[in-house]
Amino acid sequence: MLPLCLGEATKFSQWILDAPKGYIATIKLGYVSDTLDGEGHIVQQAAPPSDRELIDRVLLTFVGPQQQTPPMHAAIKLHGKPLYSYARSGQTVHREARNIEIFSCTILSLVEEVLTIECLVSKGTYIRVLASDIGMKLGCGGYLMALERVSTGPYSLDNSIGLEDLMELDEVQRRACLLPVDSLLSGLPSLVVEDKMAQDITHGRSARLAQSTGGSAGLYRIYTTLNQFLGLCELTQEHVLRPIRLMATAS
Repeated sequence: MLPLCLGEATKFSQWILDAPKGYIATIKLGYVSDTLDGEGHIVQQAAPPSDRELIDRVLLTFVGPQQQTPPMHAAIKLHGKPLYSYARSGQTVHREARNIEIFSCTILSLVEEVLTIECLVSKGTYIRVLASDIGMKLGCGGYLMALERVSTGPYSLDNSIGLEDLMELDEVQRRACLLPVDSLLSGLPSLVVEDKMAQDITHGRSARLAQSTGGSAGLYRIYTTLNQFLGLCELTQEHVLRPIRLMATAS
């Protein structure tokens, strides 16, 4: 699943890039691959466990904040070159571990040596590494066979449409499939502002809220009294709304 941002939505795309991602991953237990997936060479084999409760307990140990080292077969760059270019030339280079978080990790099925899991993870998490680490912790090794992204932030497969299905629709039907821009920020609280304050905000000016209005400091979706989305503002400790990203059509 890949969210596509069009027009004004591109201004707010960073919030979806930083959002948690949900995946369904299929792992082949009992085998270690030098690329951590099915495209590499098998370098080690061992009998996988068949105890589902044991696997459940192991998966739970991966939930929480942690550090993860990117795999050698990755697109991130070191000294201007992607890591996979070093790997393809037979080199292994030092990679800095990165802070990630795994919010959930559960079994969907276990059929012989094929384990299917569903996980919700932070930006920057490599599921290939997670699959390999799960196999290692089970004492048998494992590599990623298949991967499907099923959610990104507030979006899931349930409110998605396939490219082939989209191409069969006419223009009116396609437009009806578009979600509103503010859905990108649905995880943030919202504030409704009066007309004078809305005018200040649409012109990029900060506006002071009454002490009885709003909540704690942080980011807010801003709307007019007619429920028009104006953009994103930061509410400071001094109760001042400071524009961060605004809709060009708001004025």
